[in-house]
Amino acid sequence: MPLSPGVHSPLEVLGDNLRFLRLEHGLTLEQLSDPDCDPSTLSRIEHGKQRPSAYLMESLLGRLGENTFPWGFLFCTEGIELSALRLELLE
Repeated sequence: MPLSPGVHSPLEVLGDNLRFLRLEHGLTLEQLSDPDCDPSTLSRIEHGKQRPSAYLMESLLGRLGENTFPWGFLFCTEGIELSALRLELLE
């Protein structure tokens, strides 16, 4: 089922939040990336085109100095799937 106009998918929300945090810390994609997540992968996550694992999200958020709970759950694969199910139920 397509989302209503103006409603973002959970992956897009994840990407927006991650990009906001990265920019808030004054980091480029290259500065936040590491061997587990190159700049192109990070860009795909920020644009809602790739679903990150819980491990990767905890790693990225840890490098940003953010508390990983509840972020680690809310924005991991399982949390995104739960958000998508909640959106479907509301439609």
